[in-house]
Amino acid sequence: MGGNVQGKGNTSPAAEFNFHSDPEAAHVVLKEIGCPILMVPWETCADNGQSWTWTEKWLKTDTRKGRFQNGIVQHSIGRLKAANRSHYRSCDLLAMAFIIDRSVATETEELYGEVEMGGSMTRGQLVCDWRQVLGRKVNIKAVTAVDIDKARVLYDAMLK
Repeated sequence: MGGNVQGKGNTSPAAEFNFHSDPEAAHVVLKEIGCPILMVPWETCADNGQSWTWTEKWLKTDTRKGRFQNGIVQHSIGRLKAANRSHYRSCDLLAMAFIIDRSVATETEELYGEVEMGGSMTRGQLVCDWRQVLGRKVNIKAVTAVDIDKARVLYDAMLK
């Protein structure tokens, strides 16, 4: 999980938190890995949150893992609700669903991208060559749509 293929930032106007925190590392990974990286970008996470009703029910799962998960997220849930967020989203949870079952991804885009390292407003932004202007080899396979119902089944299984 990391990056943002549409230039919509969550830490700065243009950058996602993970890439913004260490753009040099993200840059090296994208340049050196040698094959397309399956990426769950910020925008996909932002577009696939869970209703508060579903989230609260899910967090009441009375298992060791359920209680652990509930303890981890309680502080952030309180903050999100106080900020009047319409839903709960966990980027890490969505990324884990893809690791378990790649068919959660219903649409992907293969493209070339680099991390902006020097911009005063765009440092950490993943700049994607959507029109293949640069003619470079694909290095990203970005998940752009998901089967959220399939992901929920996996979320439930994670707490058992």
